[in-house]
Amino acid sequence: MENPYDMSTQYNDLLRDVPVNPQDMERGIAFLKEKMDMSNSEKEKAKMLNLVGVYLRIVGKLEEAELMLADSHTIYTNLKEMVLAEGVALRLAIVHQYMGDFNKADAVFTRIIKEVEQNHNRELAVFHDFALQHYAKSLFEQKRYQKALDLLLKVHGMRLLKGDMHLIESTEIAIQKTRQMMEQEN
Repeated sequence: MENPYDMSTQYNDLLRDVPVNPQDMERGIAFLKEKMDMSNSEKEKAKMLNLVGVYLRIVGKLEEAELMLADSHTIYTNLKEMVLAEGVALRLAIVHQYMGDFNKADAVFTRIIKEVEQNHNRELAVFHDFALQHYAKSLFEQKRYQKALDLLLKVHGMRLLKGDMHLIESTEIAIQKTRQMMEQEN
């Protein structure tokens, strides 16, 4: 059964995902937790932990999100599902960013970016634009606007090639907000 609750998000002034309808998202999280308890396999449980962890981050329950994502990462790692584990590592890095631990978050973002750009890791290439955009958002929060903008412009080009309008729009919003912050600083 599909989640009957509104789980949609929008950006706040820090370019963080926030729920459009916080109460509905909270109910949706409870719904997902019930589904998670009915998981038949470790892989399905890891998938549900990942999903719940993302939504917990969005509603600001960072400690619980960190625990869920760490559990998901451990399961995927134990199952030798390394690409899925790296996807969860990225989501966990976003939680660390939201907690203000930029060093920990940026280390994950830059490690995955390096794996793709320098080591040509094709398996992780699926996360390239995601890692770049979230690294840029972390830099934005650190007020390193020029570097953030440079990365966002790179991501924009990548996402134009992908043709996913939702991703393109999210990057354009981030570019616009970063430019606004740069103008305010001058």
